[in-house]
This record gives sequence, structure tokens and C-alpha cells, in this order.
Amino acid sequence: MNRDQAKEIVKVITVAYPKYFRTDLLATTVDVWAEALEDDDFEAVMKNAKSYLQSNKFPPTIADIRPTKQLNGVMSVEQTRAHLDKLEREREEMAQGEKLDFPRDYKAFKKFMEDRKGEV
Repeated sequence: MNRDQAKEIVKVITVAYPKYFRTDLLATTVDVWAEALEDDDFEAVMKNAKSYLQSNKFPPTIADIRPTKQLNGVMSVEQTRAHLDKLEREREEMAQGEKLDFPRDYKAFKKFMEDRKGEV
């Protein structure tokens, strides 16, 4: 997200919650939000902001509308997808290397791991 997009986000929030923002600090507010949200997708942040406005009487923090935030320790959809993609890449890398056939029962698995302690 760029500064102009962050400005749009701040504009929507300040219009919805006018008494919570100081007009003399709006440029600084935009700068802070732009820096904090620079790695986030504008459309996702705007969607979250508009959704937040529908059910909250106080303005959101950056964390409230960030698409990658965690809710009560649970990964967001974006975080889950990124994690699953990472696991899939790692699985593919392992498949290209030595193929390991993991045993299904715990005792066999424990022995399997003990036999390979020095390999890791």
C-alpha cells in the first residue's frame, strides 16, 4: 500500500469517527498508517476498515483492520494460506530429496526418529 492509499483509508475512518481525530495531526497520521500498512493489500485493508465501521462505535487501530492480524491467537485466512503454501513448498523440496517413509504407529515413529538423530 502506498501513501495515497493509506490517505484514503484514514479519510474513510476520520469521516466515520470525526471526533476522534485531530485535524492538525492528519498528515502525521497518514504517514504512520502508510508506513505500518506498506506491506498490506489496499483492497483488503479497505474492506476490513469498512466492515469494522459497521459494528464498532470507536475507531479502529491499525491492527484492527490489517488483513494479516490474528484473532485470539487464530491465524487469519491470509496467514493460513501463506503457511499452507510454505508447507507445500517444503514438502515438494523434501520429495525431490531423500524420500522418507514415516511409520504410522508411535513406537515405530519414535525408533525412526532416534535412528536419525545424527542426520538432522
